[in-house]
Amino acid sequence: MAGVYLDGGMGAAEMKSRGLIMKLDAEFLIYVDALNQDETAQMNLADPRFQEAVMNLLKFREVEVLIIDNLATLYRSGESPNSAEYVDALNHFILRLRKEKIAVVIIDHEGKGSAGGPRGTSAKIDITHVAITLARPDSASPADGAHFIVRFTKRRGFHGESAEPFIANLRDGEWEVSDVPDATDDESKPESSQKKRKSEAYRIFDEGGSIQKVVKELKVSKTTAYNYLGEWRTENFGLDSSDALPEETHAEANAPA
Repeated sequence: MAGVYLDGGMGAAEMKSRGLIMKLDAEFLIYVDALNQDETAQMNLADPRFQEAVMNLLKFREVEVLIIDNLATLYRSGESPNSAEYVDALNHFILRLRKEKIAVVIIDHEGKGSAGGPRGTSAKIDITHVAITLARPDSASPADGAHFIVRFTKRRGFHGESAEPFIANLRDGEWEVSDVPDATDDESKPESSQKKRKSEAYRIFDEGGSIQKVVKELKVSKTTAYNYLGEWRTENFGLDSSDALPEETHAEANAPA
């Protein structure tokens, strides 16, 4: 299969090693941005000039799949990942590629407290057919290397057993795949439900949502919502959690029992 892998984060030696592991054939071109010493010419897919250059390359090589690794390094528009302008421009480029019948695989960082969603607004995956999250199993150790729980958080065109989560572990250059133990993927436990609500609250705050939205969507009290906001601000901005509370809440919290 003819493909192009655009890498914006790894070194040449690491990408060569990964290419061997992935068993990419001669038709698969790997571009490593780290080899580009000219900062003014470093890959930026938010720039129309680079979009046209990549599009011409893909057409010339009759490419079937493009891998963009990753958005933070290869798509620098200057806009916030939460903004409509960022999402609209990115989606426009992806739709151009889709029109040329080129499959696009985008690697993105996970947002803080986003319950496995992408950094910035979740609108980034609105036009995608499939969204996958990777998480470390509880049993994983640093010696394992690539060891993930693979979950399909969005899927079009497949369901049932094909859409079930699984564990993938790279050993000696070969992928081992196994089922997810019930305990690892059990969201019925109280602590799992609480963690999920907290992650959903973080996602709402990441997208600029209000306390009222958290209360309404997650069906929690205002006090709980303010606690989520305080923890979110601490993790994102290093602020003391009490800084997130309004004056009346401070008064209630400090009132004598």
